[in-house]
Amino acid sequence: MSLLKSLEEKYMHLIAVSDPNLRKYRNARKEVGLTFYSSLFSSALLLAFYLAFGNIDLMTALLILALPLLLIFKILNTAFSIQSLRKNVEQEFAFLLIASASVSKTGLELSEYLKFSANSKAMKGIKAIGERFVQLSELFGNNEAFHYISNILGGRVRQLLNEYASSLSSGTALYMLRDRANDMVKNAQVELEKSIQSRIMLALLLIALLGMAPSMITGFFALQSFSLTEGSSNAPSNSTYAFAWGALAFLPLLLSMIPDYPLAMRVIFRKDVERALNLIAFSAGSLLFLPAMILAINGNAQEFRRLVFELSLIALILSLPGFISTLRAVFASSVDEIAEDMLNHVRVWRSLLLYRGETMERERRKSVKPWIVVFMDEARHFFKSAGDCDPNIFQLLVDFIHESERSLKKFTQVLAIVFGTSLFSPIMSAMMLNLGGTLFPSQIAIAYVSALTYGIVAEKLALGKLKSALIPSIAALVFALSAPIH
Repeated sequence: MSLLKSLEEKYMHLIAVSDPNLRKYRNARKEVGLTFYSSLFSSALLLAFYLAFGNIDLMTALLILALPLLLIFKILNTAFSIQSLRKNVEQEFAFLLIASASVSKTGLELSEYLKFSANSKAMKGIKAIGERFVQLSELFGNNEAFHYISNILGGRVRQLLNEYASSLSSGTALYMLRDRANDMVKNAQVELEKSIQSRIMLALLLIALLGMAPSMITGFFALQSFSLTEGSSNAPSNSTYAFAWGALAFLPLLLSMIPDYPLAMRVIFRKDVERALNLIAFSAGSLLFLPAMILAINGNAQEFRRLVFELSLIALILSLPGFISTLRAVFASSVDEIAEDMLNHVRVWRSLLLYRGETMERERRKSVKPWIVVFMDEARHFFKSAGDCDPNIFQLLVDFIHESERSLKKFTQVLAIVFGTSLFSPIMSAMMLNLGGTLFPSQIAIAYVSALTYGIVAEKLALGKLKSALIPSIAALVFALSAPIH
């Protein structure tokens, strides 16, 4: 069957990217075949039950479809993990190439660094590719291994790896490596500024979706609730709560669509600190949604306002550590100082073999730090093994770090836009509540949940990760102070 064969080949291609384990690659064909035939068998069995009994309850249908659904989920999970891996490789490859070029003498440094990165903790995508490259290079040699690796990747990385493999054959790898590294350094700031601008545009688009649209709905129900002809107020039905819960249900999709910052602007956390901040952020977010649930149950608007005010203050206090620690990692880091310290060491000793950077050690021990610090800490171990180093060539990496840090300071632009729009959303929603005669709980719920949802999305836009609930807490507090609830 051509369809089955095509599916098998595509899945084997995905496994080749994701896992260097050859046994898993060999079993990929069996997994696809089992999924395909179990799906056909379960569908036929479900149809037979329906024809025999005329009706099938949900539990029976789930039992029949359990195996194919689990197998399909496994394959889809692999496919999504590959997409994530490829995105990581796209971002990490620039650092790999520039770091290799900064200590280059023969042109083989890229292949050596790729093997070294098989044990990397900073570059997860390159680590997976490095593991695969180590095995392939043992079987076929570096040149062929690069061709295999490029075939299972895509985009700019595939092009660069193919070019590098060709330059290894022609003996021009050193010049190719340095030329491409120079190009990447020149484009570094432009790429990072594009990321900043895209986040700002996304914030403005989302305020239209989660700020203005729910406010219009709230205003519509407020006007509808006031009858000029009857002189009385007509309460909206309970179905209007669906607008509030709809915004909430839409939240996971919106969060998944917002990417993290580029690696040069990313902040990482020590595992225990990250777990603690995740727990605190989840607790703070739960506190903020609690008043909306209570309002839907008892319909007491005054109690709702009191709860929002009190719980938003508690959530704000809980969220401060995560928010402040992230900002400190961005604005109080010593990345530029570390880069200059390494360059000065190279100028004096023409090598990093004896480098012991105090600033590097101090930054490395922090529980919250920029991703670049972890990368440079790993890179210095490779630089030590590289031997002699030309300071004029090493300047490539230092310039790249400086360009990245310069763009990182524009982080404030995103913060300013996000804070402004997250304050605008609850104020606009509260203003729309003033349009009607009588204020009903369903109208308040729509306005509050939409403002809160935008606050959470704004938090992800501002920080890249949800490590606090400070912005939604402020949005909830502003709503409590500005909403016309008496």
